[in-house]
Amino acid sequence: MADSVSIKINKDLRPAYYDDFHCLAADCRFSCCKAWRIAFDKKDYLSLKRQKGTEDLNNRLEQGVRRLRDKESNYYGELDMSGGDCPLLREDGLCALQIEKDHAALPQVCRAFPRAMAYLPEYLERSLSPACEGVLELLWNLPDGVEFRSNPLPKKERGTLTVSGERPLVPFFQPIREWCIDILQDRRLPLPQRILLIGLALRELAEGEMDIPAWLTRARALPEAEELPGLPREDNALAMFLTSNLRTLNLLETTGVDYADKSGFQWIAMIRLPDFVTRENFAWAVSEAERKKKLDCSSAEFLTVEEGLCVQIMHLGPYDSEPETVAQMDAYLAEQGYENDLSETRRHHEIYLSDPRRAAPEKWKTVIRHPIKKR
Repeated sequence: MADSVSIKINKDLRPAYYDDFHCLAADCRFSCCKAWRIAFDKKDYLSLKRQKGTEDLNNRLEQGVRRLRDKESNYYGELDMSGGDCPLLREDGLCALQIEKDHAALPQVCRAFPRAMAYLPEYLERSLSPACEGVLELLWNLPDGVEFRSNPLPKKERGTLTVSGERPLVPFFQPIREWCIDILQDRRLPLPQRILLIGLALRELAEGEMDIPAWLTRARALPEAEELPGLPREDNALAMFLTSNLRTLNLLETTGVDYADKSGFQWIAMIRLPDFVTRENFAWAVSEAERKKKLDCSSAEFLTVEEGLCVQIMHLGPYDSEPETVAQMDAYLAEQGYENDLSETRRHHEIYLSDPRRAAPEKWKTVIRHPIKKR
């Protein structure tokens, strides 16, 4: 069995909005004093039973605090919520116990919620549950991403976290999570892409990767990667259809064509859309791009391409060397008894799997696809 590791916890970590939280009290539309279970330990049960105040408060405590007799339960007592509301909740939406006594008189669950804390590697972490309307209001009004704060802990809150050797990833919890947060807040990338990058990286850990420094190096390079490991890029690659001079791309014997001079090419740039995108969605997107970005989208159109029987090949290298690769594909077609079927409706199709802004030309990957027919 591997040795355990002890980690001293001397400081806290919390989101900046944690310090700004306050209970909405009577203004809360989804009060935590309604429609959920409020249970507590023996210490809080006895504390509630000892409270004395006005006749109204005493009656609420007498009728609303009850003992739990279930030996399987982790709790000793609970508030009777059979009426839907906490028995201590007044008609004005405020807590009778807190009004007459103070916050310290409440059971721990009421004092703490929506706050939570946990001792994790390096920090005592403080958080706020989004189950609280007041927390959601804070999150909704954040102008930018979430910032974090840290302070030294008072002695009574300091602790030591002992991690079993059977859990080797735990000491690296903070750098792993920090990377995840950095990716989620990288607004250069669309949100689905950020989530995808996190999933791809964490999958390595789930599959048993233990060299965390090497993993972090790979993970930090993912946003700039030419290709994503273990993921076909065709579904979100840019596709381009060349609609004239077609034979110059696949017949080397064609004369009088300078393939390096692409100024005479006519093409349509296409991005594959998910099946749920409708013409109405497309029209809305065009309208928004024109209105907000001042873009001329008059030539953009929503179309469906039916390619039929095709042959394709992966070309590796600069675009200018594609004719050699196409020649290989043509030779294969001839051997199999097929020929190209290029026309105004069936077109040369290229799918670009590499970003030419990030990868060297000799590493560019391009799928070349041609429509074909039996000879």
